Amino acid sequence: EEATLVDLGPVAEIPEGVDDRRAKPDKLIVLRQGDRLAVASAICTHKRCTLKVREGRLHCNCHGSEFDNDGIPYSGPAKRPLTRYGVRITDGKLI
Repeated sequence: EEATLVDLGPVAEIPEGVDDRRAKPDKLIVLRQGDRLAVASAICTHKRCTLKVREGRLHCNCHGSEFDNDGIPYSGPAKRPLTRYGVRITDGKLI
């Protein structure tokens, strides 16, 4: 399957922690810890609902699963971590 490239915007504008601004349009969550950037699916691994950030953590409003900033579930019915995607920085943008 061919990879789809998504421009997630300037790296300088990505906040620390969890960024869910792309959860609805692209089904992606950006995770930032200092200089470390990762992109994960914004779809809960339990019943495929779109995740939201609540109190700085990833939360599923459908069944209450919560994920840490690495996409690992720590409460609720979800058992599998979020799918992670490869990233690169091109011209200062996260792709």
